[in-house]
Amino acid sequence: MKYYRYSLNLVFLNIASLVIFAVFFVILSLMGYASLIDYKCLVIYFFWMFLHEFLHGVGFSLRKNVDHKKIVYGANLEKGIFYCMCKDIIDKRCIMISLMFPFVFIGVITLIIGLLFNIPILVILSLFNIAGCAGDIAMFISFLKLPDFKYTDLDDCTGYILISENDLSRFKLFGVKLVESGDYDPSVKAKDYKKFTISKLSWIVLIFMILLFFI
Repeated sequence: MKYYRYSLNLVFLNIASLVIFAVFFVILSLMGYASLIDYKCLVIYFFWMFLHEFLHGVGFSLRKNVDHKKIVYGANLEKGIFYCMCKDIIDKRCIMISLMFPFVFIGVITLIIGLLFNIPILVILSLFNIAGCAGDIAMFISFLKLPDFKYTDLDDCTGYILISENDLSRFKLFGVKLVESGDYDPSVKAKDYKKFTISKLSWIVLIFMILLFFI
């Protein structure tokens, strides 16, 4: 049994999100919705991203054998990310479901509802969320082509570990790089199970956003 530690290419993924965001902004402009995007809309989207991460946690929690105490949340805006990590060892099906939960429920479904009932703010939030799913989509597509594996997050929110009897090093994964591999040892696991971790800069931005919303 081997383990493979991957690191997210945050620069690439953030650029991909911005490109998708720009495309959606053009679409919103053609729909006449772009003029509705103001600072309060952006503040709401900021909190929409917390919902995004919560839905990842719901996706993890659907599997009965997952230890809920090992599902942790956080924000590290220095690295440009909000995150939900599962520090338990889970199967391929579980991580695939979790990756798609925010994309489907507050991306595709809410977009359809917003279009059907002409709710511009819901359309805007849904498209922004889909743009923010660039990393999730990249991981999902990469995992589709991999043979069976186990997944776990450690304490670094910018990477993850795959455990498999198959040689995963021969597969090129999208948006990540392989930084380490070796024989799997149960000691290769997370050590910090603090439920919420928010960096100092993230606290400052969070407080600012709350104040901005009520101005």
